[in-house]
Amino acid sequence: MFKQLGNNLAKVQILLTEGANVNTKDHAGWTPLHEACNHGYEKIAKVLLDNGALINTPGSENDTALHDAVRNGRIGCVKLLVSHGACQTLRNAHGLMAKDYAFTDAMKEALTTDVLVTSSTPELQSSTYTDGGPICILATAFSRDLKVELRKLASVINAKIVDDVSPEVTHVVIGVNKDGLCPRTLKYLKAVLAGKWIVTLDWLRTCVEYGYQVSEEPFEVAGSTSNPFSFAPFKGRMNKLKQLPRLFDGCQFYFHGAFNSPVPTKEELMDLVKQGGGHVLSREPRLHTLDELNLTVPYHAVNCDNNISQCGLFIVYAEKTHDLTFHQHPKLCTVSVSCLMESIATFFLCKLYGIIPQL
Repeated sequence: MFKQLGNNLAKVQILLTEGANVNTKDHAGWTPLHEACNHGYEKIAKVLLDNGALINTPGSENDTALHDAVRNGRIGCVKLLVSHGACQTLRNAHGLMAKDYAFTDAMKEALTTDVLVTSSTPELQSSTYTDGGPICILATAFSRDLKVELRKLASVINAKIVDDVSPEVTHVVIGVNKDGLCPRTLKYLKAVLAGKWIVTLDWLRTCVEYGYQVSEEPFEVAGSTSNPFSFAPFKGRMNKLKQLPRLFDGCQFYFHGAFNSPVPTKEELMDLVKQGGGHVLSREPRLHTLDELNLTVPYHAVNCDNNISQCGLFIVYAEKTHDLTFHQHPKLCTVSVSCLMESIATFFLCKLYGIIPQL
């Protein structure tokens, strides 16, 4: 929609007045802010930012608007983005920050522009509700009696109930203990990765009591019994709302050896990785063949130690059945099943990084 308008500021303002979504993405993942900064439409970029454009949302190959502006020599847009608090340490899929594309003194100076405004999205929180639209529920970790109650409550509010996480699911309703913590089920982990609302049964009860869909926030689960108060459901949901890549974006996984109970099956683990945006390898990577692989950099490793933040290739093993020997390498890392699960249950990618195998 915005892309077709070119540098027509008046028409852009009309679209915004009519309620157009300033953060909509095209098929390639570009937002209107990306397009404006790519072409150097500084005035349009400012209007978009003033109307809630997400400044750090990555597009194709995880390039941010700042990456795009720097690479295309749009000094005015670079100054605008930096002055609005654009993050300069975000790496794209190739591990490069915006400053890595700054080859002229003028561009390097533009990146030192003072931060005058911190871009905020005040409507982000309220936009998380389904706003009266169809409610689709996935239930997990309930006793038989509570399942019966859940079905009755769901029927009162005309909510659909399904058996697994899918795009149509709006809420995952999960059983909790007296501390409000839930068991770390596979459905819970998939819901965290998908950025779904994960709430207690009290949310449904309250909706029925008041006769309308109440705010989910007071009923959002704080974490699992294995990872109490990690606030992973909130982190996963915010990640989706900010249109950021999924937790395992840029990560490639190979599953080594057998995966026997009590750990999830290999198929279940592979499904988790795919749900998190990761790529599953069918052949075991070897150190001497790494250059032949299309290696990418994990998006969410930005907060990890710089020595490991560009390692995106993982060999997953079950602690009790693996036969790996270990050696350090900056591009290849082993990770146990428990670490993989921990990274999801805390929505913190750095939990993945362990030690490196000798292959």
